[in-house]
Amino acid sequence: MKNTTRPTVREIRTILASHNLTLPRNCFNDKRVNGGRIKLWGKTYDLAELQYLEQFLTVLFPKLDVEVYEWKGSCTCIKWTNDV
Repeated sequence: MKNTTRPTVREIRTILASHNLTLPRNCFNDKRVNGGRIKLWGKTYDLAELQYLEQFLTVLFPKLDVEVYEWKGSCTCIKWTNDV
């Protein structure tokens, strides 16, 4: 994986697949938020999977403040801002 300044949908899908986590039906970038956000629709993950994904992204992108959370019960959001 290329270490860019922010995560991409392709990288998120690669991380999920490499750790045997089920891929969501739809993934897209949502640029309406300061920093950025990726939404994963169609698959909910348990708390341990969300925490693992957040820790993994924090290691890959140390300059970003990454947050992974469940939104409205059917969507997982990955939100980041620049860590100043």
